[in-house]
Parts: sequence; structure tokens; C-alpha cells
Amino acid sequence: MRVIAHDPLPIDGNGNRLPLPPDFVMGVGGASRTLLDLTPSRHVSRALDLGCGSGVQTLFLNADRIIGVDIDERALQAANASCHLSGFRQVEANVWRNGDSMIELREGSFLDPVEGQRFDLIVANPPFVIEGAGHVHRDSPLAGDELVRELMATIPQHLNVGGRAILLGCWLHTSSMDWEERLLSWVPAGVSAWIAQRELLDLDAYVDVWMQDAGLDAAEQLKWLARLEQLDAEAIGFGWIVLERSRRVWTVAEDVSDAPRTPNGEEVERQLAAFESEPTAVELLDAHWEFADAHWRGGLMLNPFEALLLERLRAGDTLAEAVDAVADSQSVEAGDLLAAGLLVTRELVRLGYLTA
Repeated sequence: MRVIAHDPLPIDGNGNRLPLPPDFVMGVGGASRTLLDLTPSRHVSRALDLGCGSGVQTLFLNADRIIGVDIDERALQAANASCHLSGFRQVEANVWRNGDSMIELREGSFLDPVEGQRFDLIVANPPFVIEGAGHVHRDSPLAGDELVRELMATIPQHLNVGGRAILLGCWLHTSSMDWEERLLSWVPAGVSAWIAQRELLDLDAYVDVWMQDAGLDAAEQLKWLARLEQLDAEAIGFGWIVLERSRRVWTVAEDVSDAPRTPNGEEVERQLAAFESEPTAVELLDAHWEFADAHWRGGLMLNPFEALLLERLRAGDTLAEAVDAVADSQSVEAGDLLAAGLLVTRELVRLGYLTA
């Protein structure tokens, strides 16, 4: 059982929502649920929850040693209370044991409390709201989307070889550069990255969402919009970033807003493995493929040839056998279909629909 300690939402005597105080301590929200979904459950030796808040991620990490870091003293008090309410055993101040896992809570700014340390898994639900009203739990302390750039630059320095980090963030869409190119330019050399944009909002919609969350008034909304416009912002994206020290370096930035759901941790691991794989044409032709029916990306839009090819692959054919069968059924030469078959199969492998 996990119990999360947090502040109650401020309500006046008539039941109306009041503005959140700057030091409000959040419980389980939409962003924290998203990060919980994305985080793989496989056991690791060392894990870090960066910006742990009330301990939502910390309490669910599967590791021998877990460190939760936050700059807010009240948030760490809530995280300690969460450990206590969840039945963990206190070893000393800010240190808890849950079965074989040791949890330590540390106060400090970003990665300062773990300087020189490395981890197998880092999760972060940081204060990513751009140009907000100064709420510690959600509004970025840095200008624009500099927080995301700073975390992308510094987090990999704290990853073991084979380790990965999963963080949430918001980023600007500007007139000067495509968002994909802009964010990929922030990936450090030698680091693999998957940047997935889950949502895109225009400035009015973005500010309106977070204004309602904070309970702020229309005058503050106008000031907020003005700050965003000064940053050359045209829209704001939200999504997740996975950074990994993998055997083969790769980078992907994509919009996944059409996906019907967020991938779970196991699906994230399969997707990362798919990005890292680079099957040869011979391997594509000779392998037997398994198709993921309930894929988080949703259904596929295939032309008639691709649909027939996939039907054969799902029936157990190798790609070479499937191309021959489809060519025979359509009375065409197999060689004429081979290149197209390789292309679609490689793409389905890259997207994680097909696994050998």
C-alpha cells in the first residue's frame, strides 16, 4: 500500500477554489500519473527521483537504493510522511527502509545533493510550467524552457552505462526553428534520446489550463501571455524525454499526440530497444516477427500491399516468404515488391509494432 501525504486544495467557505499558495505541496496529479505509467518496473541497483515532491515516484521505484531530492523543505516533510503512512520503517532522519529497499530523502537544488553519484534509473517530474506564477511544485525557476535544456545537459552525467532517465517537460515552439531540431540540439554527445510530444497547446489554451490550476485571475493571465510572447513562443508542447547511455547512440523526436494512450514501462523498454536495433536487410528477411496487437500507438494506416504483407507476417511467415506469397497472389514479380516490403517492415520494427 502507498499513501501520499500532501496539502489539501484551498477552498473558501462557499466551496470556491482559492489560489494555491506558492509553497503548495502537490499529491498525485496527471503529470505524476503519466510518469508512473512510463517508468519501467524492472529492478535496478540505484535510482534517483529528482524533484521528488511528496514522494509519489520515490515510493514506487524498484531499486536497492533510492534517493529522493527536492529543494522544498515542506515537500520533503510530506515525502517523509508518505513513507511513514505507507508503512516503511524509519532508520534515521530522512532515511527509510521498505523491504530490501533503502530510501533516502535529501534537500537541495536539482542535482547538487547527488554530485558525483551515478544511477541506473533517474525519474523527474520537475517544475516544468513555463513562465508561471512562482509555485515551487510546478513553475520553472528558469526562463522559458531552459529547465528542460539544463536537465538534458546534466542528467546524463549521473547515469551509469546502460542507465536511463525519464523526465516530463514543456518546451516552446518558436518561429526560428522546428521544435524537433531545437530539442535534439540539446542532447549531449554520446547520449541516446527519445523526445515524445504528447500535447501541443496554443498560448491562450496553455495559460488558461495552468491559470485554472493555480486559481489566478485574468490580470495575471495577460501578464503571463506577454511573458511568453517575449520569448517568441507560438505554442507550447508537453511530453516526455528518455535519455539513455546505450550501446548504439540514436536520437528520435516525434509527435505522439494521436496515440490513444501513454505507453507503460514495459512498452517504453521495448520501444527503446526498437530504436536501438538496426537490423540488416538479411535479418529483416529471415526473422519471424511477432506483432503487438494492443499497441500504445494505436492502429496502423496501411496500403493494400502493406496490409497483405502484415497479414502474412502475423501468420508466421518470414518477410521473404511473405513477399513471395503476396507477389504470387497479386501476379507480380517478388523482386518488384521486395524494396517496399523491407521499408515497411523496418519502419514497423522501429515503431515497436514488430519484434523478432
